[in-house]
Amino acid sequence: PGGDVANLPPAERVAAAEALTAAVADVHAAGVTHNDIKPDNCLRAASGEFKLADLGLGVRLKTHERGEEKDAMYSMTTFAGYGVNVQLQGRPPEVLMNQNLTAAVDVWSLGNLMYAAFTGAASPFRDEENAAAKNGGGKHGKHSSTLPLSSGKKAPPEAAGIAGLYENQRIIRGTFSLRALETSKLPRHVVAAARVVLSDMLQPNPEDRPSAEEVLQHPVFWTPEKAVEKIREANDEKLIPLKDRSGAALTPAEELRLVADVFGGDGEKNGVSGNGARKKSASSRDASRNDSRANSKSARLESVAARLQNWKELVIPELLERVTKYNIKKQYAAGADQLRMAKEEAAAATRVAAAAEAEESGAPRRKGRKRGSLSLRAAAARGDWDGTGYEPTLRDLFRFVRNVHEHPGLQAERFAMIRALGAAGAHLPKFPEGEDRWGAARRVVEAYVVHVFPELPLLAQALLTKEGREAAQKVGGARLR
Repeated sequence: PGGDVANLPPAERVAAAEALTAAVADVHAAGVTHNDIKPDNCLRAASGEFKLADLGLGVRLKTHERGEEKDAMYSMTTFAGYGVNVQLQGRPPEVLMNQNLTAAVDVWSLGNLMYAAFTGAASPFRDEENAAAKNGGGKHGKHSSTLPLSSGKKAPPEAAGIAGLYENQRIIRGTFSLRALETSKLPRHVVAAARVVLSDMLQPNPEDRPSAEEVLQHPVFWTPEKAVEKIREANDEKLIPLKDRSGAALTPAEELRLVADVFGGDGEKNGVSGNGARKKSASSRDASRNDSRANSKSARLESVAARLQNWKELVIPELLERVTKYNIKKQYAAGADQLRMAKEEAAAATRVAAAAEAEESGAPRRKGRKRGSLSLRAAAARGDWDGTGYEPTLRDLFRFVRNVHEHPGLQAERFAMIRALGAAGAHLPKFPEGEDRWGAARRVVEAYVVHVFPELPLLAQALLTKEGREAAQKVGGARLR
């Protein structure tokens, strides 16, 4: 408490947040809610480990004792019955509104705590006031702000009271700002994942928040090595597959529909039944809320995918030149007869595609590579191929990451990747102790991938879920390819 968290090394801040999240998950697994998660109750041992302390407000859930899976509920009267007066300032919205409580109160408080660990800011609900303080005042007067944790100063009591009221109002409305993440000096993939997971954890509706265990498994805590491992797993399982019947690759628009379908809830999953009008009405409300939540997640994931589809524009020229040389070598190794066959294939594919599209739209099709052609030579013969052998699609982005990681570049390419990392590459050791040159080159590739494509681990995580695999099988059939 009172320490300048923002000046800790990025790795220590992430480690602190992960250790505290693991502690909350363990408490919940034991059937207990903490109810007082805040910086003052977080300790650091002499060994450097972070600990969660003070279970004085802890509540043991009765449903856990009976072995029931459903969320147990309690309320603020639980504490009043024991004569405990709980300070309400900065508490979760359901506490402020005196609603029934579940373990989700800890997830909300943990989100607040993680934001403080990542950025050093007191709360995402106070950011506007902190910015006003740094500028010498704000719309509520020069004493309206809550001072940063590390300042050691306290605002006047009347100012603190007004600031607390405004903070509680924003908490109830779910109005928060995560902009301090942009200047936190954390790795780019951690910042990208933190925006998502903190937004989910700080939702005013407890049902919209993830569990502590789900937060612990989130890409926000993935190292570059684990992130690339998950990206490769999604590629190896062909979770952006070819079409089942035709074997054609998905168009960019079809890829986005596949991604959106990962969180696309339907009526069958919402459990609407016909056992009475009251139950039907309640189920309909739940279904509507679930659909709204699913649509929000789908839109967010689809937005991420759309940005990643133009991935070749972000890759350094040295890597693109390397894969181009490799594919040109493959072309000439094929021989004259196969090149002639490729030209014939290209011409036939172009005619068929143009005729089909003209029939559908009445407009002639622009000459271009037929989607799903398995021959790179065919594309080269038509003259619409950039030589890399990769298209600006999600499927080829996953394939590109897998190939570059499996076959790390030469020394000049590694130096180019480190230059692209900028300050983020300063901590990379040339050759870690006990690791060979090939392994060291892989570490460079991993850091480069998550730096250039910081949102790719989020997409890989979504595709590797049960829903992601089901969405892939709808397109590619039972045997994905």
